[in-house]
Amino acid sequence: MAKFPNTTLLSRVEAIVICLMRTLLVITLVCVAAGCGRSTTHHDLASNGQGGGRDSANADDEKLAVIEVPRPNSGTYKTERATELLPSTLKRSTGVSRDDETYTKWKNPTHGFRVYVQGDGAIETINVLNETGSGIEGLKSALELSRGMQFGNPLSVLLASESAGWTIPPKSEIVDMLFQPSIQIYVIGK
Repeated sequence: MAKFPNTTLLSRVEAIVICLMRTLLVITLVCVAAGCGRSTTHHDLASNGQGGGRDSANADDEKLAVIEVPRPNSGTYKTERATELLPSTLKRSTGVSRDDETYTKWKNPTHGFRVYVQGDGAIETINVLNETGSGIEGLKSALELSRGMQFGNPLSVLLASESAGWTIPPKSEIVDMLFQPSIQIYVIGK
């Protein structure tokens, strides 16, 4: 501890508090400059009438956006409410090419993986190490790898497909497997 000549205990404590406050301010400024100060608030889905979660892009009808699916038991949504909102959120998804930049350049907010379902139902998974897997087994492998690195944060999984909607197999099976409190699902939509 630094010495403070000719000061009382109270003024030493004040100096330490000021030093700590300055340090926190610097850390906050560095974090904001690095982009980790992004808002993670959720919109009330019932009030916005969209039936979906937070968009990571502007709500422009012409642009694709990554849409956050309500996560069960997340603190924002109880399991019943998230389950109720799931169909309307998934309806907002749209078909995209596997090469679409909204899919390929997605910045995962935590860690996890991407899943792409082709028109013929073939499943391609790109895991946290950027390795490609196929089928349900590739999806299970990516899930297992990501869970091993979870450390308390929810996994983030982006679902994309050549066609809109997630209510028919194998897409509905993927949603059923991933719709749980420890996984934040995202879909691409407008």
